[in-house]
Amino acid sequence: MRLEAETIEMTIDSRHGLEEMLQMFSETDIEFPVRLTIDKRKKTRTLIQNNTANKWYRDCEKQGDMKAWEYKAYCKLHFGVPILRRDSVKYKEMYDTKVKEFPYETKLMFMAEPYSFPVTSMMNVAQHSEFLEMVERHFSQQGFQLTEVRK
Repeated sequence: MRLEAETIEMTIDSRHGLEEMLQMFSETDIEFPVRLTIDKRKKTRTLIQNNTANKWYRDCEKQGDMKAWEYKAYCKLHFGVPILRRDSVKYKEMYDTKVKEFPYETKLMFMAEPYSFPVTSMMNVAQHSEFLEMVERHFSQQGFQLTEVRK
């Protein structure tokens, strides 16, 4: 197999994943030189956190005037993006060059499918906890009743 991509980025979270990556590279024709960078990742958001956010978007849909996916886009833009821009120079540069210049409605569109600009999927556990707290505070202040699913 010939390596065609300029850049390959992988997240390996187990011994099995490491073995699969090594097997893939042993079977790949690579043009040298190449640069390999390994960086330690923080644990990403938990399944419970993800389920909580998605349940809250559905709660908002039932009580508000938008669809769940619209609430998700709103939360990603208003709460998630500021957290990631604050915590990551790389993310800030990516957002600022790709999205920031557009009008508000276009930014919201970028947060939803099919574009789905990465926000919560880039967060670690602490960032996603902060995100959920902001979402909960915002919608509770608006009178929304959100299902308690976090533990």
